[in-house]
Amino acid sequence: MEVFPSIQGEGLFAGALQLFVRFAGCNLRCKGCDTKNSWETPKFFSLRPWSAKKQIKLENPVSSFGLFEEIRRFYPLEVFHSVSFTGGEPLFQPQFAQNLAFYFRKHGVKVFLETNGTLPEVIPQIKRNVSI
Repeated sequence: MEVFPSIQGEGLFAGALQLFVRFAGCNLRCKGCDTKNSWETPKFFSLRPWSAKKQIKLENPVSSFGLFEEIRRFYPLEVFHSVSFTGGEPLFQPQFAQNLAFYFRKHGVKVFLETNGTLPEVIPQIKRNVSI
């Protein structure tokens, strides 16, 4: 898992300041995948705050609330247009993704979900907390 701020480079919201939460774990092994390092769950996850020159590594697994609190500690949520759940495959950890999306939504942050679409059975669980 990795958390980092960046400018959205694609689609309708290109140019918007967005917080990315890159989930670990994926049910596919695509040859063209640009994030093969996210296929397996690491022992640590990283936050890349603006104020630090290096990533901060924190122990994994972490609870969804624990991750949300770490994110709030390092990032002012109000500056972001939205948060993007990307991967790996966020729906590979449906309860974690659902809870994390709930915390963001509760604090007025839109949640965008990037998925490979192969786990439709878990979409009802998360869709009420996802904006797009």
